Amino acid sequence: RMKAVIGAKGRCIGLAAAALFALSGPATAQITWSIDNISPVSSDRDGSDPNSASGGRVNKPGAHPSNTNLYFAASDWGGLYRTTDAGPNWTYVPGHRPQAVWDVEYNPSNASRLVTTSRFDGRTTPQSGINVSTDGGVTWSRPASALPAAGDCLFAVDRTEPEAFGIAYDPSNSNRIFVGTGCGLAV
Repeated sequence: RMKAVIGAKGRCIGLAAAALFALSGPATAQITWSIDNISPVSSDRDGSDPNSASGGRVNKPGAHPSNTNLYFAASDWGGLYRTTDAGPNWTYVPGHRPQAVWDVEYNPSNASRLVTTSRFDGRTTPQSGINVSTDGGVTWSRPASALPAAGDCLFAVDRTEPEAFGIAYDPSNSNRIFVGTGCGLAV
């Protein structure tokens, strides 16, 4: 029995693989479909609770440079989470506003400084793209320098609907950060 799972934002996970299996399998193979809605709207948890059922991919956790119990995790549609016990317990980080978080990294030489990247959040005044915390992840902001200059993007929408992805620090200068964005490489 094969299942198609509808995740957050109504995305269907596994349908392409199931279709490929159906096309490549023996002609007599029969596939039974059932749809399990695992989106936050079907959860028995309180939807107004920021820790309620949100889902998606979780990127590799951002590890603290010296505290092996402290990590942040970027959740595809559920926001940013933090653990202080190396993983058994996670809490939602309410100060970080973008919910489609792609990556999170500590500055390797300054544990108070973190950088996150996120996909466009759909807001009229977007908070997505590159966000920075200088107090260990308590408060977050999007620096003005995180937005590309007018004319730097091939498409105007890449500037007005900011998206950012992977983060890398220069190993010889931790104040130099490389971030892949919808508009190219930000340094």
